[in-house]
Amino acid sequence: MKKMKQLLAIVLVLSLVFTFAACGSEKPRKIGKYTSRIVQNTVESSIVAENDNFAMRWDNEKSCVLIENKESGYVWSTIPNDYYNGKEAGPRAETLFNSPIIVTYVASPNNSLKTINGASVFEEGMITAKKVKNGIQLGYFFDNVEISIPVIYKLYDDHFTVTVDPAGILENNNRVYQVEIAPFLTAIPASKDKDDYIRLMAEFDNYRRRTSQEKLEIVSMASVETIKGLLPVLDDCERALKVLLESDDSDAAKEGTELIYSKLMSYLKSKGLAVIEAAGQPFDTDLHEAVAQFPVPEEEKKGKVFDVVQTGYTLNGKVIRFAKVVVGI
Repeated sequence: MKKMKQLLAIVLVLSLVFTFAACGSEKPRKIGKYTSRIVQNTVESSIVAENDNFAMRWDNEKSCVLIENKESGYVWSTIPNDYYNGKEAGPRAETLFNSPIIVTYVASPNNSLKTINGASVFEEGMITAKKVKNGIQLGYFFDNVEISIPVIYKLYDDHFTVTVDPAGILENNNRVYQVEIAPFLTAIPASKDKDDYIRLMAEFDNYRRRTSQEKLEIVSMASVETIKGLLPVLDDCERALKVLLESDDSDAAKEGTELIYSKLMSYLKSKGLAVIEAAGQPFDTDLHEAVAQFPVPEEEKKGKVFDVVQTGYTLNGKVIRFAKVVVGI
């Protein structure tokens, strides 16, 4: 049991997780549009980085990164399927063993969280590779969900690093929420350790499935509570439409619309929504998005918001939509 706990700790530490806010950041990351036609020079199987202690190799046939410890002879692989035994671990574990990357994304149009693993890259996408200083950069292209993730492996004297550059992520309607890199990165040459590792992977897979389900349930319940809070506003809209159809009183219609808007804003404010003040304010790139410039004669109005094209909002103090404005010059 002690051995199992040690192995579990190793796997959890080596499961590299990068989480990206789908919305609500003060400065949303800029995302490029996805295309599967991006062409990069593919690196043939070779040593891509080496020093006195380690050698990093790229296996083009298996599309995996291998890091060899020259002193111990251990070889760490991003796809450790050589240690897989289907009868003991099950087909799902085999799929995960062959997944150098696992991506959780916010699926359009219902904003539900979904997960896709590296097996989809091999079946319905592609992997590109190019050498960089001290390592290699891989591009994982998921054509079926139109997402690509750049991953950089770099080797140093006593360690190696794995990074994901958010600016290099490409996506269309689906938005990346979380990326796990080499979740089962390991090297276990001994047969006894291999058996422990297989049992551990089955246990870890159950843990992953359970926590993923819990995460989905939390998101789902949050949506339910939000919709329930909007139902009274929907009722008011129905009553307003009925009045508009049965009456020619424009004042009553105006008053009813204002009441509905006030009720809706009151509810949204209770959830942390706030309007970004823009009209007459100095232009602020953290809050405003300039869509046009307009010459103004008054010196004091230059550099300030002249008109608001679209209202911006913050949620719990974080920008979820910039205010689109016209700036005086």
